[in-house]
Amino acid sequence: MSIQSVLSRIEQIQDRFDSFWANTVSVKQVIKGEEGEKSSFQKVLKEVISGKGASDYSSLINTYAQKYNLDSALIEAVINTESDFNPEAVSPKGALGLMQLMPATVRELGVTNPFDPAQNIEGGTRYLRSLLDEFKGDLPLALAAYNAGAKTVKEQGGIPPFKETQDYVKKVLGDYRGGGFNGGGR
Repeated sequence: MSIQSVLSRIEQIQDRFDSFWANTVSVKQVIKGEEGEKSSFQKVLKEVISGKGASDYSSLINTYAQKYNLDSALIEAVINTESDFNPEAVSPKGALGLMQLMPATVRELGVTNPFDPAQNIEGGTRYLRSLLDEFKGDLPLALAAYNAGAKTVKEQGGIPPFKETQDYVKKVLGDYRGGGFNGGGR
């Protein structure tokens, strides 16, 4: 398939989404890096090009969200924020896989392969459920603990004053509640 036919197909996809987003960007703007923060089309385009997104993992997400009594949209928002749906992601701090589980958490949860999407999503979902239980259903605190650790959240008496953690909580909640994430797996 030539690059022209790929670009043509992308333009067709964008045309189909234009009715949903009044402020979309063109494929040419995305390619030139001029897209800014205008719309969700960027994420859709990235998913189309990479072939990855929530829909690739929707069955796993739905299975484990149901098993641990969580909203699948919340799990999608966490995965989107943590790894942008990259099952092979490794953070500079050593977090692994889709839900960016730290090695100690991997061991604690009994995950044998953190790069296996099923194990990672189950482990991350179970871990998030345990944090929600620990923080009595307070989602912002549970998300802060997912990012910075439960001990840190307790020591700080709330969401820690770390820019990374505060931005993380805002991003996940924004994607979850505000629909900023549109990965198609819901």
